[in-house]
Amino acid sequence: MFSKMYSFTHITRNISNGNRYGYENSFLIAGAGALLCSLGYSQLPETLDTRKIEQTPSQRQFSVSAWWKDVRPILTNPNQQGLIALACLFPLRFSCFSTAVALHASSVGNCGPKELGMMFTVLALCQGLGTPVGAMIADRVKGTKKKIIVPAYLLSTFAFAATAFSTDQSHFLISMAVQGCFNALAQPSIGAFTAEITPSRIRGQALSMQRQASSLIALCGPISLGLLVDATSCQTVILGTSISMAALSGVYAWRAQYDLDSETKTTTATTTTSKK
Repeated sequence: MFSKMYSFTHITRNISNGNRYGYENSFLIAGAGALLCSLGYSQLPETLDTRKIEQTPSQRQFSVSAWWKDVRPILTNPNQQGLIALACLFPLRFSCFSTAVALHASSVGNCGPKELGMMFTVLALCQGLGTPVGAMIADRVKGTKKKIIVPAYLLSTFAFAATAFSTDQSHFLISMAVQGCFNALAQPSIGAFTAEITPSRIRGQALSMQRQASSLIALCGPISLGLLVDATSCQTVILGTSISMAALSGVYAWRAQYDLDSETKTTTATTTTSKK
């Protein structure tokens, strides 16, 4: 459900584009929308709950060494390594979208704000419509779900690489549609595998590791790829990013293994270090 809402938010965002309202007004509209989302979040019952949570003395104390003892079993776990690799794929792709792909589409396809917005609208629309199908498939496949995630992401990566050879807006739209469809098949399986393989006691820390890796790519990716575009070309950067995306899928295929015993050991190790 979250994936569907996220995708359709992208659709409405991209339809409301700079060509229609002007660049400055588009920024104001986006800012107002973000403000409304924040105000809505502030009114949730969980947010308004002001009850104090009792903490043990060990929970009140924080040190880098204690934090490292908690997260080290997570970082050395093969399943979590594979999931962290997949978490880097999404920001890497969109870093390239915002730099090399956008410049390439503007150069060879004469795409302006409206055309670029339509590209991302098609991506989000296909992803939103395909997510229920991906969720049904995820529920029927047990284990690491590699047979869904790896082929879907590799085919999506191939479609992404095809944008380097696109010369018309229709080519870009087809590529974005294919990416959206295969991403829709993979993402529910990733979420399901994460929930199945990560014990509740360490789920927050495990997800934070994925988020930190993703945020690092989102921080460094656009500027790094922008510099590479200036040094080489848009096509070279798109193909190089595609190879990196395929490599991340390969890391998941290599490291992920459905071994609940290893996860139990990870939980035990984390709990033991926390008590100490």
